[in-house]
Amino acid sequence: MHNIYNFDEKGFLIGFSRTKKRIISIESLKKKRLIGASQDGSREFITLIAAIGVDGSHLPPALIYQGESYDLQNTWLDEFNESTQRAFFASSKNGWSDDILGLDWLRRVFDPLTKEKASVRERRLLIIDGHNSHVNLPFIEYADANRILLAIFPPHSTHRLQPLDIGLFSPLASYYSQAIDRLLLESQGLVRLTKRDFWPLFYEAWEKAFHAKNVRSAWEKAGIYPFNPKRVITTVVRQRTPEDEQSQPQSFKTPGSARSLRRIFRRLQDEGKVHPDAAILLHAGEKLAANLDIVRHENSGLRKAVLHEKKRRKRGKAMHLYDEGETEGQARFFSPAKIVRARERIAAVEEAQRQHQLTVREKKAQRDNLRAEKRRAIDERKLQRQLAREDAREELAREKAERQAIREAKKVEKAAELTKRRQEVEERRAQRIRVKEAKAAAVRLKKRALEDDEVDQSRKRARTDASRTRSAAGSRASSIKSNTRIVQQPARTVSDRGRSSSTKGKDVLSEDPISHSERSGRAIRLPTRFR
Repeated sequence: MHNIYNFDEKGFLIGFSRTKKRIISIESLKKKRLIGASQDGSREFITLIAAIGVDGSHLPPALIYQGESYDLQNTWLDEFNESTQRAFFASSKNGWSDDILGLDWLRRVFDPLTKEKASVRERRLLIIDGHNSHVNLPFIEYADANRILLAIFPPHSTHRLQPLDIGLFSPLASYYSQAIDRLLLESQGLVRLTKRDFWPLFYEAWEKAFHAKNVRSAWEKAGIYPFNPKRVITTVVRQRTPEDEQSQPQSFKTPGSARSLRRIFRRLQDEGKVHPDAAILLHAGEKLAANLDIVRHENSGLRKAVLHEKKRRKRGKAMHLYDEGETEGQARFFSPAKIVRARERIAAVEEAQRQHQLTVREKKAQRDNLRAEKRRAIDERKLQRQLAREDAREELAREKAERQAIREAKKVEKAAELTKRRQEVEERRAQRIRVKEAKAAAVRLKKRALEDDEVDQSRKRARTDASRTRSAAGSRASSIKSNTRIVQQPARTVSDRGRSSSTKGKDVLSEDPISHSERSGRAIRLPTRFR
């Protein structure tokens, strides 16, 4: 009978320890769940429900996330690819399984996926432990109604009898821890693990651990299929001695890290197989390995850390997996098809929002373009007005310069005319001065001649009054120009001489107001203002 299945649970803890500040994972079901605290003090569990068959097959994993609303966030399943991956997801307040989720798993996961392997008359054997989520009346009634036989392991024997504990959960936890350590090592501790990071790390470990070879080996180690009870009994009864361990030859694997290289070197050195001088080779290998790890992780890990942190900033949204009429908050498993439809619905809503945002951005861009065009037109008009004002200022400055040049030219011309008139006045004045000097020179010459005549007259004989008068009149007639008037006195009689002698001067003044005669007989012409 090949319709034998083993069903069990394994818990994973997501979060940071308060003391060690590192990711904690549960490595085996022997310890059940390790209760730790995340960075903010809360506990976040993810429970795995797995089932394997003796034919080497295994059912898709069923994961129970911790969520108060019994609903899933879309960010938790960002990396879930429905075309190549298959799993079932649920949510509970504490992330643990319960009676309702156990029954729902049996009804929605185990029964549909294993029914095709059994004929109508055949039954399926499901081996479980004694957990209350597996052993309860609704669970047993549904199994009996669907031709499913239930077998329960004896208490405190799952670590020896349960195939999942013996051969699968331990490598699964190891691979999962390695994936976490690699993520932290590549990101150099800059990444904090959350529920959205669980699925890609878990599925990688799941693919490595749950394959047909490991599944068959787990059944064989448990002694269930092929049925071999002695395999388990010998491990329980017979204890291996240290002599047996030393008798077996030790085989060493090729070291893949500096730590394994150091460990093997020390063991060989303690056994005397390596010379102490070969320690320099150990140091060289450690140095090269350390440099290689540093370069590798600095180049690739930081990029992953940056991308991971960018992805974490995306806010999670509820997927609303419950159908109309169903009671929300009820514990149940959701199939991949429903998750795919929910993701498509969320994607459609996000696409509509993105299109709306694009439309809003386009309208905003159009408004911005219109504002820019208006601003550009206003700036162009301002520039044109400024250029026009500058042209007007330049035209005014040019006209002002022209007027100034005209005024300067007029000033120069006026100054030239004034200089010319001054020169003419100076020339006329100089000419008048020359004429005046010529006249004065002529007068001086005549005066000098008369004075010479007076000097000469004192040497001549005395003349009579009549002759003296005639000579004086003649001299005046010769010296006075045409504008002068000479008055001659008639010849006087002797009787009038006495009187004339006494009144000689007065008669002369009364008779000739213009010219006067002096003793020398020279006529003196009065200026025009005294005439």
